Amino acid sequence: MKYGFTIALMIGGSVTLMAQKGNVKGIIRDGAEVLPGVSVSLDGKEGTTTDIDGIFQLVGVDTGKHVLKITYIGYNALEYPVMVLQDQTVNTADIQLKENGHQIDEVKIVGNYRQGGKAKSINMTHISDKTLTVLSSELISKSPAKATALVIRQAPGVTVRDNKISLRGTPAEWTTSLLNGDWMPTADEKDASRVFNFEVFPSSLIDYIVINRTVTPDMEGDNIGGVIDFISKEPVAEKTFNLDISSGYDALSNKPLYSGSFLWGNVSHNNKFSYTVSGSYNGENYGKDAPSVAYGTNYNHSLARLQLDRVRGLRQTFGLTAAARYQFTDNFKLDAKILGGRMIEDEYRNRTSYNWSDGSGARIRLQNSRGIYDHELYGGALNASWNVSEKLKIEGHVASYYNRFQFGKTPQAANGAPNGNYTIEYVSPLLQYNDMIKTNFFGGPYDPNNSVDPNAYGYKMLDIDNPYGTGGDHYNNIQPVYQQIDGSGPLTASDYYLSSVFADMNVTKERDPVVGKMDITYTTSNQLKFKAGFKYRRKEGERNISFYEYRLNPVTSPKIYLSDQQTTAFDPGNNYLREWGSPYKGTFQPVLTKSEMNNFIGQHSADLVAFPMDINNNLFNQWLGSTYAYTENVAAGYLMSEWKPSYNLTLTGGLRVEHTSLQQSSDTIVTDENAPLGVNASPVHIDRTYTALLPSLNVLYQPDLKSNVRFAISRTFHRPNFEQTKPGYALYVRDQFLYVFGNPDLKPTYSLNFDLNYQHFWGTKGMFSAGVYYKHVTDHIFKTNQIDESQSVAGYTLKGYANARSSYVSGVEVLVDRKLDFLPGFWNGFGISANASWSYSRMQVPGRSKSQPLTDQTPLTANASISYEKGRVSTCVALNYTGAFSTELNLFSDPNTHEVVHDNTDYDIFMAAQYSLDYQFSFAVSHHFDCYILANNILNTPYRTYIGVPDRPQLTEYYRQRFYAGIKFHL
Repeated sequence: MKYGFTIALMIGGSVTLMAQKGNVKGIIRDGAEVLPGVSVSLDGKEGTTTDIDGIFQLVGVDTGKHVLKITYIGYNALEYPVMVLQDQTVNTADIQLKENGHQIDEVKIVGNYRQGGKAKSINMTHISDKTLTVLSSELISKSPAKATALVIRQAPGVTVRDNKISLRGTPAEWTTSLLNGDWMPTADEKDASRVFNFEVFPSSLIDYIVINRTVTPDMEGDNIGGVIDFISKEPVAEKTFNLDISSGYDALSNKPLYSGSFLWGNVSHNNKFSYTVSGSYNGENYGKDAPSVAYGTNYNHSLARLQLDRVRGLRQTFGLTAAARYQFTDNFKLDAKILGGRMIEDEYRNRTSYNWSDGSGARIRLQNSRGIYDHELYGGALNASWNVSEKLKIEGHVASYYNRFQFGKTPQAANGAPNGNYTIEYVSPLLQYNDMIKTNFFGGPYDPNNSVDPNAYGYKMLDIDNPYGTGGDHYNNIQPVYQQIDGSGPLTASDYYLSSVFADMNVTKERDPVVGKMDITYTTSNQLKFKAGFKYRRKEGERNISFYEYRLNPVTSPKIYLSDQQTTAFDPGNNYLREWGSPYKGTFQPVLTKSEMNNFIGQHSADLVAFPMDINNNLFNQWLGSTYAYTENVAAGYLMSEWKPSYNLTLTGGLRVEHTSLQQSSDTIVTDENAPLGVNASPVHIDRTYTALLPSLNVLYQPDLKSNVRFAISRTFHRPNFEQTKPGYALYVRDQFLYVFGNPDLKPTYSLNFDLNYQHFWGTKGMFSAGVYYKHVTDHIFKTNQIDESQSVAGYTLKGYANARSSYVSGVEVLVDRKLDFLPGFWNGFGISANASWSYSRMQVPGRSKSQPLTDQTPLTANASISYEKGRVSTCVALNYTGAFSTELNLFSDPNTHEVVHDNTDYDIFMAAQYSLDYQFSFAVSHHFDCYILANNILNTPYRTYIGVPDRPQLTEYYRQRFYAGIKFHL
């Protein structure tokens, strides 16, 4: 009884204390714009910051008179008096701040904060509970790049490879790229990773970008590298109309570029309803000169094949977004967003392939290809926000998305044939190559007295691999020397005859039919806040890769010679690979005209026999593992708190739990006496579950208003992608003579992360930051080149996936971003921005004696730009650099000893260092009109991969420069 009385007394006392207090809330703006991250303190003691909608709230405030002290970097400080009454909430009128040094006559574009400038980005960075960077719409619109993935290159520690984005040089799969807070489904014709390809979503539809280097429990846990959230256009704060139209020139294809985008938005008279509709179109003619080399064996660096590709195409991208918000009451609102994107590439490829080693003997193969690559993305989300009371807030989110890739219909797909990337191949007669040298089996000097291998082998070698020290071609001037095996004269078009017509087929679909989450925030006091929530995502996908072939009827059809077709020059401008001095000028055979390619099957239908990829096809067993399906269910929950034990110290931490359930199926080969060829397909299924426990803590210490010291510790993870865990037989990569086997026993990768960072802010003029990080990684996933006798296939390379043991990544990051306004006169319009991220990593590879850097881990990324903004002029030149790194390990094992043959990295595959230089200039013609020019890839840096060392290239791609000129209209 006495305990009940005591409890009642305590509750009654609490109620009495609460009854002596009230609350204060309001919105802070700059004109029509809301301002996030504004510091609001009560009498200079306790305080809070405004949220993303500019709203602040102070609870449990003593009754009586108080003064709100409001500060925001780049704005004049403001003191605002309030009278707090017992049991009541003071709703301040919209509080307006003014920028420091505000100039009335300045030519300036004004929109909502998400279309706003550097001040808002810096303030969001300053007050965040985690380490992040924000790229505003103003910065995005001034970027020399139009592709979403390329816009973000200027951010510190960001690397872009094949339109895939990574942070701190870590593998792209370790960085979670979100769109409006959701992990988009992926569907890419080449890459089966979980990484979203932003090519289908243009940068003109992006409002701002948040780059998170540390995490809190309310964020996706699959993010060892970090989280990047791309926010599409938001509802506007006032009537807005923007139009951007440009045209340009692609230097390699010698054809034009077109681009256009618009944004329209408005607000209702009662300010309850606001909306935005934005759309874009990009039409880009492009070209690619791409020599590639295939190396013959795992025991030496001999050349098996040289391919010279000339690619020309048209890429068209369409994008549309719409966003709407309805504020039902001061405490309840609904937001909705829909988005859609489509990218269609119509690509022609001509290839000359010199084959020193071919399954049918040494030959030259001429290929003429056309494919229409069709990507499609659409989806939407509904968000609800309800302030149940002054202390309790509930937010709900429901979304659904769909992504699909398929080949579009081309004229080659005639007579009921399926859509695909069609290739018409001609081959030469049998040849004898005369540029081979005699070595031993391992590529060393031939010695008939060598007891280990006294035999002589004929190999084509690059100069760096010639065991005799002299001779051999340099990689940028490989010149095959050959003659017809029957002794006939030089080859002409009349010597090449049709080998086959075939199509690579691919239909890849992935959808997230249901994404749902709920977040509950409870504020106990201005110093302590709790947050809890859950999220569910269902993912369904399928990847169908196959092959369709026409063969010449051997009974009724004679040979079809290249000279009998309509042809044109392979290199009409005689500038193929001019970067290497045009080494193949005058050596190419003619290629089919576009008209001849498109009508080829119809014209020769009587001579061709179709061979679909089914149980009757003698290649059936090669392809049956290239189709698979999967379903993944992820359920996550978290609990976290934000505690401010003092005004300048904030601790944010908690625990996130993610449970993953994966079902996956594919086919494997079985013997079937009843099948036409004696083999058939048998389905294989796997069912896996695993749970990740992911604690995290972020500490923010602010020694003064201009400085932050941040420390964070967290545990994050990475799920294997669906190709890596695929059961059944291997996925076949035809043009690379490659089989890739999945590993259903592959484990997720986990990382324990430590971050320490110092930030200093020069108002809205810029910031400086320096930090260090360390990641202790377990079960890092890497791609291997290996052999398994039970799966070996003569003449082909086999790859797989494995987990490394304990690994680590450490690094240093530095950023300087400063407008040089302290300089006199003309010079104070200049600004500099430079950042660099150095990393050092180590992994212990099974089978190798020494540790080595992680695969896909870039040791250095750096960005530097010089800008000038004054009056009506804005200009910027930007340089981006990404260091070289390994992508695949050659863990080929000796079939007899089963030991790894290569203990060093000389047979591993590397991505070469990349750098790019871009330029932008704009001029404000009036308050409503801007004109601008852009130049991309000024240095024409190639995309390169190599084996072991840079002078042993595997693939090189040159794109050359692009130029744009355009105008912008702002209402």
